[in-house]
Amino acid sequence: ETIPCMGITNVSVVDFAYAKSMGCTIKLIGTAVRQSKFGEHDGALSVYVSPKLVPNDHLLASATGCGNAVAVDSANLGTASYTGPGAGRYPTA
Repeated sequence: ETIPCMGITNVSVVDFAYAKSMGCTIKLIGTAVRQSKFGEHDGALSVYVSPKLVPNDHLLASATGCGNAVAVDSANLGTASYTGPGAGRYPTA
C-alpha cells in the first residue's frame, strides 16, 4: 500500500512565524500508530508523513541539518528517543 505523504512545499514563512509565536517549530514527521477501539492495540496500523507543530522543548525539535530524531512511545517502555546523523553525503558515508 502507499503511505500518504505531505511535504513541506506548502509551509510558508508565515506558518513558521506563527509556530514560533506559540513556542513551536514545524517539522516533517513520519507517524505510525496502531488503531484500536478498545485500547488493545490490535487494530489497523495508520502510517503517514506530514508537517506538524512541535514544541521547541521536544526532542524532535532539536533535529537540524542532516540530523534525525526518533521518539517511540510504548505502554511498557514509555518514550524511548534516538538521535543521530541521517541523510547527506558525509553523514551516511
